[in-house]
Amino acid sequence: MDSIGLFFIGASIVHLILVIFALKDLFTLAHIRLVGKVIWILVIVYPMVIGPLVYLHYGRGERSWNNKIHELQQRALEKHAENEESVDK
Repeated sequence: MDSIGLFFIGASIVHLILVIFALKDLFTLAHIRLVGKVIWILVIVYPMVIGPLVYLHYGRGERSWNNKIHELQQRALEKHAENEESVDK
């Protein structure tokens, strides 16, 4: 395994340990109410979830932003050409 792979494995392990420690610590605190704990859980866990979801929704194959932008540009060019043809007539 190359050094980049080892780096990501190590970073993932450190990240997981920090998340577990933060969640364990949060649940041991009695002075934070349920709503506050739910908000803190979202703050702790949310970044781990949003990155993969954004990638899976926007970063793959036909659904990628580059392809969407390209399609929108093509549509705009086609509409522009149609408008020019109708003005010429």
